[in-house]
Order: sequence, then C-alpha cells, then structure tokens
Amino acid sequence: MAKQRTIEHPISYEGVGIHTGKTTTATFKPGAVNTGIVFVRTDLGRPLRVEALVANRVEIPRRTTLQTSDTTVEMVEHIMASFAGLHIREDRISLNPKLPEGWRRIKFRIRYKNIWFHIHVTKGQLKVSVQPLQESFLISKPEIPIEIKKKMHKLLPGKEYAFPI
Repeated sequence: MAKQRTIEHPISYEGVGIHTGKTTTATFKPGAVNTGIVFVRTDLGRPLRVEALVANRVEIPRRTTLQTSDTTVEMVEHIMASFAGLHIREDRISLNPKLPEGWRRIKFRIRYKNIWFHIHVTKGQLKVSVQPLQESFLISKPEIPIEIKKKMHKLLPGKEYAFPI
C-alpha cells in the first residue's frame, strides 16, 4: 500500500476565473488521513464539499467536472496542470514546472492531439513519456515535439525522458 501524503502548509493562489472573468482565490490545505482530494466551494454561502471521485464525475465536453447534489466544480485538471507549468504553445505542449512550497511531487497525464503525455514532476526533476493513441501517427511523425523550460525536445514514443529542473 502506498503511503498517503499531503502538503505541509496551506498555500493560496489568486487569478481570474476563465469563465466568470472574476478574481478568485484557490487555497490548498493539508488533508487529514484518508481524506483524499476534496474541493470546497466557499463562494456559495456555506462551504460545500465535492470529493474527487470517479462517481462524482459528470460528462461535460472539454472539461473535467465533479458534481454532488449540492454543487459542481469544473476544470479541475487545470489546477493540477498549472503546477507543472503546462501550456499549449504554437501547436505543441510546453512545460515549465515549479512545484508550490511544501509539495514533493505531482503526477498526471494529459491527452493532446491523440497523444498521451505522462508527466511526473519532483523538486529536481521532470519525467515525461509520450504514447500516441494510433500506430498510424508514428508513420508520419516518429518524434513528438515538446518544449521544456523554453527548449525544444523531440521525444520517441514508449520511452521515458528525465530533465533536471
């Protein structure tokens, strides 16, 4: 069984909501044992909790949405991806990772243009592997371009690459 982990101290980030255009704050707090990932909406009067469970996922095009009987949280994948410095630039994936203080790692995958990008960020290293969904992709483009810390790289599918950060 894997050890459970949480952050050591609360951290907050402020920005503009993508759909509302309003200034918003996201605060990350240490979790208790066996809590898992829980989103808490505090903008609707009383705090409303939404656990990050597959059972709470609802199908909405082009976003990850979690819903309970009380509320929803949308585009949660953007929060996780932001810590890896993930951007789409000039038709390619760009990564410039910087973990928040107190975080040891973040690991996720993202699908872009029928390619799975597997991303694992630690304090000193970024690991990336890529896997196209279709074999035919490899015939026309055997190498997959990616930008890491403003430098271009070409990755071969099925291999894991490690980059210092």
